[in-house]
Parts: sequence; C-alpha cells; structure tokens
Amino acid sequence: MQAKLPDWSEISPDLTYDAMKKIQLRTEWMKYRAKALDLGDEGIRSVRRDIRTALAKVADNGHPLTELLNVTLTEIRSAAAKHLSPCPDERLIIMIFYEVFQYGEAGELQNPDQKPSGQAS
Repeated sequence: MQAKLPDWSEISPDLTYDAMKKIQLRTEWMKYRAKALDLGDEGIRSVRRDIRTALAKVADNGHPLTELLNVTLTEIRSAAAKHLSPCPDERLIIMIFYEVFQYGEAGELQNPDQKPSGQAS
C-alpha cells in the first residue's frame, strides 16, 4: 500500500531552507506528486533508484531532514543530470524527500531495485 503523501503545509516547517527556496520547493512538490506515479518515465524511475541507493547509505546517520536532503542531493546530482533534463536542485530535493517519506515512514527504505509498493511490474 502506498503511503499518503502529506500536504506541503505539513512538511514545510521541517525544512530549514530560506523562504525563496521553500517557494521553489513547493512548486516542485506540487508538480512531482503526479510524476512519481508515472511508470512510463524511465528517467524518473532511474533517478528514484539512485536516490534509494544513496539514502540507504546515510539513513541511520541521524541527519536532520534538510541535511539528509542536501547530503543525498550531493550524492545523486551528477547521475540524475544524465537521466533528467532540466534537472534543477529543487526537483531533486523534492524527489529525495518523496523517497524519504514514501519509504521512511515504515522505518526502512525499499530495496533500490524494487518498485514502490502498489506499483505493478
């Protein structure tokens, strides 16, 4: 079963970015929620696998949310640029956050090679 994603107003207080960055992130959040479910977009699927792999390396390090997003962004930025164009940091941060929320709620990250629960092969 797929986790219900929170409204932006529920998550934005946990982010310590400046106001302008939060506005850009909110715009990307609104766009990405639908894109994440598009099984036909191999670019997004590839980046999501990369994000899950990167998150698995740092998931137990106790990072605050914004730091976790930034550490993971640094890890995946160059690989993501090969799959997505345009590929602004704000989009990648939202993609990372989506994976953190989607798989972190259960207390564990999904295997990077698996499809999210509720999505057919």
